[in-house]
Amino acid sequence: MKLADVWCVELSVEVKCAGCGELIAVNGPRRVARCASCEAETVLEGPLRWPEVLSFEAPLGTVFKVGATQKEGATQAGGRGPVKLSSTRAWPKCTCGRRFEATKLAGTIFNGGVSIACPTCTVEVRVDRPPLAFRTAFPAALALVGADIIPDVPNPNTPKPKVKPPTARTPWWALFDRSKA
Repeated sequence: MKLADVWCVELSVEVKCAGCGELIAVNGPRRVARCASCEAETVLEGPLRWPEVLSFEAPLGTVFKVGATQKEGATQAGGRGPVKLSSTRAWPKCTCGRRFEATKLAGTIFNGGVSIACPTCTVEVRVDRPPLAFRTAFPAALALVGADIIPDVPNPNTPKPKVKPPTARTPWWALFDRSKA
């Protein structure tokens, strides 16, 4: 794989709460989202599985199918059913606005790094391997940047982690290998 084959989509995802109907920010590929208003958990399964969450109404398809054909900065918004989705073909950037350099970001991913520091403000942003469910749905996924991830639980007898409601909707980025998309 060449660096030219790596492309990125900035994602902003919200789903309707199963309890009260409010929109819940989903700041990463988790299996459960907790509502800040009513504390109800919305399970991201069935019609809320990741292949459906990250899809637009027909005929567009998944954000990755759409994003692969778009130019840098192109945005799609919409979603389907109880999902509100926005995707922008863009490289990850720091909260200060500085865009991370593609070569440094790729080096962090390929060398097994867990974060990348902004050269301007030195804030570190997490770089994670996608969880198994996400990799299964999207085999071309290489890494997630700035995503709120609950790690895969290898043992089903392990207690499930406590899911905190997000304080705000924040963008996160998914990097893909175009040759596998």
